[in-house]
Amino acid sequence: MNGFQSANTQPAPMRFILQPDTSYIQPEAAEQQHMIQKADYPLVLNAKHIIEILGVSKSTVYELFKDPTFPLLQVQGRKMVYRDQFFLWLDRQQRDGTGAVR
Repeated sequence: MNGFQSANTQPAPMRFILQPDTSYIQPEAAEQQHMIQKADYPLVLNAKHIIEILGVSKSTVYELFKDPTFPLLQVQGRKMVYRDQFFLWLDRQQRDGTGAVR
C-alpha cells in the first residue's frame, strides 16, 4: 500500500481515560496528542462543557443531571456543576465501574 491509507479506512473511535490525578483526560488513540486540561474550563461547568469533555449528546448530559450521584448545582433553574466536583465524580464512576457515563 506504499504507506498510504485506503480511502475506505476510517479513523479509530476516540476514547478518553481519566488519569489518576484527575488533572486531565488523555485520548487513548496514539495519533491524538492533545490533552483536555481541567484548568482550561471555568470553575462552574454547564451542559456544553460536559458535552465537550465527555463527547456525548445533550440528551445524555441531561440524563446525567437526573442521576442522584451527579453533583448537580442549580441556580435560577440553570443546571451546572462545579468543575472539581465533576472530575471527582467522573473519576469515582470509572473506579467503581458503574458505567454511569455512556
